[in-house]
Amino acid sequence: MSNIELELKLEDVLIKPTEQKIDDLVRMVFNQYEEIKKQGKILYGNGDVGLCEQARANKTKIICLWTVFTTVAGIFGTLILTHILK
Repeated sequence: MSNIELELKLEDVLIKPTEQKIDDLVRMVFNQYEEIKKQGKILYGNGDVGLCEQARANKTKIICLWTVFTTVAGIFGTLILTHILK
């Protein structure tokens, strides 16, 4: 695809013929569409594992680790308290 001038001035746009304006708009839309597809592939994976799925999996692992840690800490705390209070 050809590069498109991203900085447009109103005077430059008004000078262009209508057909040229429409062509530029269509090119911009397709370039944005391609960029959105790339970002969607990164975020959602499109069949692979994307960032959202990785974050969700890491969240689940962290919750499991936190649950184990608090359970073990509770057991040790209970044992220490029962030993001190005897």
